[in-house]
Amino acid sequence: MVGLLVWAGNFGFKLYQQWSQQRYIDSVEALKAEYKNDTYGGATPEETLQMFIKAFQAGDLELASKYFIIEKREEYLAKMQNWVKLGKGEEIIISLEKSKILGDLRKDSFVADMGEVDENNKAVSYVEFVLNQDTQKWKLKNM
Repeated sequence: MVGLLVWAGNFGFKLYQQWSQQRYIDSVEALKAEYKNDTYGGATPEETLQMFIKAFQAGDLELASKYFIIEKREEYLAKMQNWVKLGKGEEIIISLEKSKILGDLRKDSFVADMGEVDENNKAVSYVEFVLNQDTQKWKLKNM
């Protein structure tokens, strides 16, 4: 009886592992498909930033969120809604408009300093961009 329970538990666990692995594979494939169809963003990081600023200033937070990588859209939509609710929208725009290039534009990533510095004159906030390899559009990663 104990052997049968152990066998059934082991069999059930293997089925669960297979199901879990297939679910992960399906989610990766779905994400790949989303990236292939994601046309939001500019040909340069600066263009993407300007598109984001324009949408944010117009109050179109849904559109503004589409300039972020797919995995971060919901997170930044909620953040933007909070910024607007707290009356921080204009402050964010001013910081973004002051953004300056840090280092060199790499093949697939880019960082811009938002103009805020600490007491040692080091940047304290950044905007990170990555290139969507499928569509060649630059996307916001973090801000």
